[in-house]
Amino acid sequence: MLRLNLFKVALGCALVLTACAKPADPAVQPKNAAALRDLPLLVVNYWALWCGPCREEIPELNKFARRHGDSLTVVAVNFDGSSGEQLQQEILEMGIEFGSIDLQTTAQLGLERPTGLPTTYVLQNGEVVRTLRGPQTLPDLEAALPSD
Repeated sequence: MLRLNLFKVALGCALVLTACAKPADPAVQPKNAAALRDLPLLVVNYWALWCGPCREEIPELNKFARRHGDSLTVVAVNFDGSSGEQLQQEILEMGIEFGSIDLQTTAQLGLERPTGLPTTYVLQNGEVVRTLRGPQTLPDLEAALPSD
């Protein structure tokens, strides 16, 4: 009986740790600005854990990223510059389902750090074509796509 209970506890701990440690999908996390500049369409969203409107917007961005995964890339940028395990925990808490890049990478893309959150930039072939301020809905995001 004791052996069975220890097994259940160990299994439960393993499942909890696995769920907590799940990183964002590395397949959608470009490693450098050059790779991002080469993308035909890139959507860059700045967010922070303390930003209520960001929390409203993330589910819409998740839907948008799933809907357009074959034609564009959506990436998140933590406004506060969190990194490592802290960033992963914040991504999980926010429910972000798309990749993440850091502030240094966005600076290399020529993006200015926004003064308000959330802010989303739409880039086409490395050039900013839209700047969206405030929480966006799926229809807002759809409307912001270039019509080319």
